[in-house]
Amino acid sequence: MERRGEAVGALTLSDVPLSATWRPRGFDVVLASGLLIIGMVQIQAPDPHRVIANPSFSAVVWGLTAASLAWRRRSPWLVFAVVTLGLTLEAVPAPDSGTLAGFVALCVALYTVAREDRSLEKTVAASAIALIVLFFHYARDPMASNAVESIQATYVVLLACAVVGRLVSSRAATTEQERAAQADREAAAAGAATEAERVRIARELHDVIAHSVTVAIVQSMAAQSAIADGELDDAARRLAAIEETSRQTLADMRRLVTINDSGPNDDLGSQPGLTNLPALVQQLVDAGSDVRLDFEGPPADVSPGADLALFRIVQEALTNAVNHAPGASVHIHVRMTEESVEVEIVNGEPTRPDTGAGTGRGVVGMRERARLYNGSFESGSCTDGGFRVHASLPREATST
Repeated sequence: MERRGEAVGALTLSDVPLSATWRPRGFDVVLASGLLIIGMVQIQAPDPHRVIANPSFSAVVWGLTAASLAWRRRSPWLVFAVVTLGLTLEAVPAPDSGTLAGFVALCVALYTVAREDRSLEKTVAASAIALIVLFFHYARDPMASNAVESIQATYVVLLACAVVGRLVSSRAATTEQERAAQADREAAAAGAATEAERVRIARELHDVIAHSVTVAIVQSMAAQSAIADGELDDAARRLAAIEETSRQTLADMRRLVTINDSGPNDDLGSQPGLTNLPALVQQLVDAGSDVRLDFEGPPADVSPGADLALFRIVQEALTNAVNHAPGASVHIHVRMTEESVEVEIVNGEPTRPDTGAGTGRGVVGMRERARLYNGSFESGSCTDGGFRVHASLPREATST
């Protein structure tokens, strides 16, 4: 039952104007109007065995009684009280003064109370009151003893209205619970999907930021060497590159903080792929690293997700090579066959000391990306002191 203060969508009925709250529903208006007309006809032209002692009084009472049914769902108990009182008053002037419309109104009022109020005790009380009202009519009917079977049928019909109202109420409650449970499941699934997407994007930004910081470090080292050699123009160019890289890194950090705060995501732009590898390599070459890239085989039709995974594997391997094998040459080989798309990153022996032990998350992330596309991943030291990373994704998992 709709009550003031209960949530309705994003509003509550307490937020709705009182005139709108008490506005009757269209169906109830039609029902009340139909019963009003039928009752008035029965009052003005009663059956031969009916006695309408005061038609004007009965018409006024019935008019108020029938009109109240238009608000039966807004205030079921008030309407039930009006109907029972009206039918009782209508029967006072003369015996056998009831109408069929009055009986229907009583059934409707009892059904509405049982349907809208889910208290079993109140339904039983309302049923008892309705039976008493009906009994009062028959007790004053001198012809009641000749129509025992029809009278019993009206009692059964009246009680059936209460039972049907309870059944409908129970079904409605079950439906509401099912809808609420379904809404909770959908909200939980949407929340989980959103969280998974945020984690994925955060992981992507982590890779981008790590690579950008690595490039800035290499550029700063090259700038120091240029300054020491007196090549100020070259040093200025590298410092400008550091500034640009740092600005981009700062923007990515802001995106990462936004994601972790569960706020709205900024537009992260299109995701990179294998076609972006030359630009990635050129960044490191400009920074003074010895990096070489070559492709083997015809261009492959790779899905965006697999394309991104391959790019990130190469990017992470390059970051590790620059950080943990300073000064070493790096060779990137991309091989495309009918069965798979492979990337291999091999760096030589470092010429400068390692910058420090890594966390191991880079290798874990590369292996996870390959596994996501049913691919294989290998990494390990080479006999010449270098390091090799190899990832292969099957074509059926990478095709768009």
